[in-house]
Amino acid sequence: MSISRRVTLQAISAFLVAALAVIAPISSVSAATSAPATASIRAAHFSPQTPGMDVYLSSYSGSMTKLWQKAATYGTVGPYVPVAAGLYIVSLRPAGAAATTPAMLSWILQAKGGGAYTAAVVGTKSGGTSSDVKGVVFTDNLTPPPAHDARVRLIQAASNAPAADVVAVHGPTVAANTAFGASTGYALVPAGTWPLVARSTGRPAITTTGSVSVPAGSVTTVVLLNGPGNTLKLRSVLDASAPAVVPVGSVDAGGGGMAPNRSAPQSRIGEGLQVGVAALVLLVTGGYLLTLRRHASATASRS
Repeated sequence: MSISRRVTLQAISAFLVAALAVIAPISSVSAATSAPATASIRAAHFSPQTPGMDVYLSSYSGSMTKLWQKAATYGTVGPYVPVAAGLYIVSLRPAGAAATTPAMLSWILQAKGGGAYTAAVVGTKSGGTSSDVKGVVFTDNLTPPPAHDARVRLIQAASNAPAADVVAVHGPTVAANTAFGASTGYALVPAGTWPLVARSTGRPAITTTGSVSVPAGSVTTVVLLNGPGNTLKLRSVLDASAPAVVPVGSVDAGGGGMAPNRSAPQSRIGEGLQVGVAALVLLVTGGYLLTLRRHASATASRS
């Protein structure tokens, strides 16, 4: 083999190695960007003595602050909104107050890609300036339940019942001695309409009844609330309908806050680069092989 041909082969080999090095990271980037990049979050007001509040959502970096839920009152559960995975600050201001008003309460929400969360204010004012009002984050499970079943849980938001039981008649126990401000895990129930009985565990016991309709494949949160006077009431909130379709609202979060489908364009860009690099490799390699073939033919004809 001539020196020039050997040098050319070495150059081609180096080019192929470099091309493969380019393709591999592009492939890994495409795979990474196909992972869930968004989370679903919603706001809720479960503090019976706290007046109407505006709920704000801010990126932890401070790059954006948006009014998330306007004039939320006790018992409000807002719609889910899609946000980019990341760290957020949830803040409460009096309903109608300017966004520059100092927040009355703030807490952190860590939104993981593919996750769902309810950011809620819970607690009561115990008189004077003392208060146990706080912000909490409930982790929601919106994955589809088995066929013909539904998933149900309870959020105990009734201060009239320091702890409560909730039972589905002829069905499972949804909550057992669940404290005010807490949530239960999810119970699987056959799809249908279930009568519910809620009872405080204190003395004297306070009881209320209600029902919840749960279609197959759905996820529902039942909320126990204070009723008029010293009573209780039940409210059901559809979290996801069959087949686990999340009912969402919309918010222009800006600054990277809202990113419902960023992964798809990035994935397509990565795929395009892979195809382009592969085509270039084939073109260069094919051209060189064709040159070798012509050279061999010319040599044979001269001999």
